[in-house]
Amino acid sequence: MRRRPWIFPVTFIVVVLVLTIGTLFVIWAITENNLGPINLKVPDLNSRLDELRSTIQFLIVAAGLFALAQGAASFFSAVSFTKQADDAIKRINDKARDAETSFPIFARVEDARRDAYASLADIFRDPYFLDWRTTTYERLGLLDRQKLLSVERFISIELVPYPGEPEEYVRDLRRLANFYASKHRYEAEAPRAQAQWADLERSEYYLKLAIRAAGDDSFHLFTDLGVVYMEYHPLKSRLPDAESQFLESVRRMNNQQRAHYNLGLVARYRQEWKIAIGHYEEALRHDNWERWPLDKMRCAILYNQACAFARYSYDDEAKREHLIARCLQVLTEASRLGSMSLSVIEDDFKQPEGAFAQLNSQTKAHIENLKGDLTQDKARPPKTSWEQIVRTALDKLIGKA
Repeated sequence: MRRRPWIFPVTFIVVVLVLTIGTLFVIWAITENNLGPINLKVPDLNSRLDELRSTIQFLIVAAGLFALAQGAASFFSAVSFTKQADDAIKRINDKARDAETSFPIFARVEDARRDAYASLADIFRDPYFLDWRTTTYERLGLLDRQKLLSVERFISIELVPYPGEPEEYVRDLRRLANFYASKHRYEAEAPRAQAQWADLERSEYYLKLAIRAAGDDSFHLFTDLGVVYMEYHPLKSRLPDAESQFLESVRRMNNQQRAHYNLGLVARYRQEWKIAIGHYEEALRHDNWERWPLDKMRCAILYNQACAFARYSYDDEAKREHLIARCLQVLTEASRLGSMSLSVIEDDFKQPEGAFAQLNSQTKAHIENLKGDLTQDKARPPKTSWEQIVRTALDKLIGKA
């Protein structure tokens, strides 16, 4: 049975009061029984004064005990209140944890909203950036502005109770209005080909979140991010960024084809044919595209290397014959794998900037003979490596497969 915290101080006060009243009653009875005719002799007066002094001293002690009892009661009441307050806070925290456990999405959204609005506040602390015609949207970093867009898409500010004061609500509405107006200006001023930049930016945002969450096993995500940056190339120079991502992927996992192959594509964009050939050669030294072999992608590496040999031959007349021979040799190897797109080969023949457009007729005829094998789908199912077998088994054990 739970003891009530007020019982002890109340009992203590009652006991002190009973003792005080009882003592006073005894003194009154003694005084009443012994009361006789008044005798003004000195010994009697002294005796009565001693009795009176004792009575006063007892009353003072009783008053002190009563004050002590009041102090004790106040102390126990404060302790009891503090304990009740602590219990109430604990119950509130427990309920908050239960709510977060049951509905984690709302806790995450609230954290994201708080961070996103803080970033918006950092931008608009400068009065100049309160005008949407400035570079507000660009000034806000990619991760911050995409997080803000995520929060707004999930549930916008006007649909949830605002925790702050009315003037703070108006302030944030104004900031968001300027943010969206600046976003419109940013996208409207871009060339028509830039219309899909918003999707590329969203892709970049998700990849950066994935890299952060993946930890050490993220080499393939760095390659993905580099490929996104390469898509900016015709519109905005992001090749250095793409190259740095591919190099980071290689640093984390050298035994792969994909990052080396994409480094070759970066060199191709720069028309550095010799460097491109070297990257393709490095890619071909490895068996796995990322985690296991893919014949279709090995064919693509060989085909792009052949194109680089052909383009290199246009720039180096002294080595032209050797480079064309290497081009045909690599194409022959690629034809054993097949799976190339016919439209890609046709463009390299017919387009003025195509890789094979400037070759002599004899070389073109040789490549024409390889076209059928190059485009035939000979891709075999990828070999199942021990790593793949182990991964599949683990997935089945933990219920993912």
